[in-house]
Amino acid sequence: MVPLGCDSNGCVMNKASQFVLALMVATLVACGGADLAAPDVFVAEMHKPDAVARAADNPASATALAPLAAKFSPARAAATANALDADAFMNWAQTRLPEFFPGNPATLAAEGFVYRAYNSGYFIGVTTAGDVYALGPVTNGALLALGNLSTYVCAVYPDRCIPQVGTISAQAALSYGKTATLEVVGSALDYGINLAAPGCSTLTELAGSSATQRQYSCKVNAATTLSVSANRTDGSIALSVALPVPDPQLTLVTTKGTIVLELNPAKAPITVNNFLRYANDGFYGNLLFHRVISNFMIQGGGFTTGMVQKAATYAPIKLESNNGLSNVRGTVAMARTNVADSATSQFFINVVDNLFLNYASTASPGYAVFGKVVQGLDVVDLIKVVPTTTRSGYQDVPVTDVLIQSVTQTR
Repeated sequence: MVPLGCDSNGCVMNKASQFVLALMVATLVACGGADLAAPDVFVAEMHKPDAVARAADNPASATALAPLAAKFSPARAAATANALDADAFMNWAQTRLPEFFPGNPATLAAEGFVYRAYNSGYFIGVTTAGDVYALGPVTNGALLALGNLSTYVCAVYPDRCIPQVGTISAQAALSYGKTATLEVVGSALDYGINLAAPGCSTLTELAGSSATQRQYSCKVNAATTLSVSANRTDGSIALSVALPVPDPQLTLVTTKGTIVLELNPAKAPITVNNFLRYANDGFYGNLLFHRVISNFMIQGGGFTTGMVQKAATYAPIKLESNNGLSNVRGTVAMARTNVADSATSQFFINVVDNLFLNYASTASPGYAVFGKVVQGLDVVDLIKVVPTTTRSGYQDVPVTDVLIQSVTQTR
């Protein structure tokens, strides 16, 4: 910045910029212009937050720059389409600050910039690069840099800086208990948009976001529907959607064939989450259907070949038997001891209706159903009729191992 001083001999310039030169040549600089009652208003309205550092070499007005951070948002160059032009900016300055920029003088042009001169003794100009300068009584005759036009887009055109969201979507079909990628598409998103998805834990914004697109990752733990909203910083909702979450399915590959289970997290969230943890950990691989009763159920998930018990890897869970689901043929439920809250990894598939296993009371809590067979009930029927024996003190053990080769979440 180059100071422009006035004394009894007139205004003297020392290597001034072209802008100041043009102002002088045009004889528009009013030496000792009007004494304004509140010069800090001009500074506070016309400067962006980082102008304090940029205008540090203008000590006459430096003290007035402190309030600027509370007046303007940080500059966001090229954050919106339709760049702010010089005339629109100067029109806005005249409307907002008529005491400094009264009237509507013509826009004058000089090499590299345009400017307007006011009878108040103030001048404002914009270079072809969009940099804004002013000169007048409040600057004590020094050229003052006011930042770039991009700083003022939100002030001149507030609507352009309000985030608008067109779509919120998942990049792939949502899968309960799995990590999902959610995408927000809109405009002016870099002016403040926050995603809320209560049914999706560890919500994290991914790298590479832009003014028109943002991506987030999270783990889906909502049953049936995931509610997602994009919220502006003022608390208003830009868009809210409900994304479908299918009930999870697991494929059990056994030595007798394949069984597909569909779980019900809406009715038995604790039990489903527990079962998925064991399944996704690979816990069930190479375990047995170790207890088979043809007119009752088939039970597995706790023993390896030779009836060697495999230790559970998670604490016992709370019993969810009073959930409205019934132990009918084809449903899957958790096995447990005589203690209600004792289920860990073992489960059973009802091969007939076993209504006596349903919740009756706190004294007779029953067994928690948490899903059903949707494919492979014929395989269940093959398993239920295998010959059984007593082995290592356990009854109803298949003579020939019925092996659970793998359990994989496939939806």
